[in-house]
Amino acid sequence: MKFNVLCVIVSLCLTVNAQQLPLLELVKSEHSGISFQNMIRENAQHNHIIWDYAYNGGGVAAGDINNDGLADLFFTGNQVGDELYLNQGDFKFKNITNNLLKNPPHSWSSGVTMADVNGDGWLDIYVCRFEPTNDTTKRRNLLFINNKDLTFTRDDGGCEWGWLVRHLRLSFRADE
Repeated sequence: MKFNVLCVIVSLCLTVNAQQLPLLELVKSEHSGISFQNMIRENAQHNHIIWDYAYNGGGVAAGDINNDGLADLFFTGNQVGDELYLNQGDFKFKNITNNLLKNPPHSWSSGVTMADVNGDGWLDIYVCRFEPTNDTTKRRNLLFINNKDLTFTRDDGGCEWGWLVRHLRLSFRADE
């Protein structure tokens, strides 16, 4: 009985404290430097009636690409290009997309994963692409190997052709 009363009191205290402090805080793009917007404009080829996946795309990966202890951000775009942002601390980011090879025009990126693919201790970037076309150059997933100097080299050797919507995780362990 005493234990139940104690649990109720602790729960009430935690609830009161949780209501006083906001869980999230809006950081304006003017402060953060992040201007990415995944704008989707429907047309004859890209609309939710003709193509079920019109709004099933885009994504973000957070990872430390330069091993400075700060989470950098990679945004995937559907009808806009992907963007890579370097975290400079205090919720300020720098767009370093030009350090990354650009996607071919009109590619539709649907997700992204950051993982150390080659085991060198630096995060690489794997972008999934999903385009309603038979043009395989627009559907080829992209692997960017980290050059350890805020630049990346595109490696097409390990990328697959296909209709991969998301790549949730990479594992190179034989037991998984």
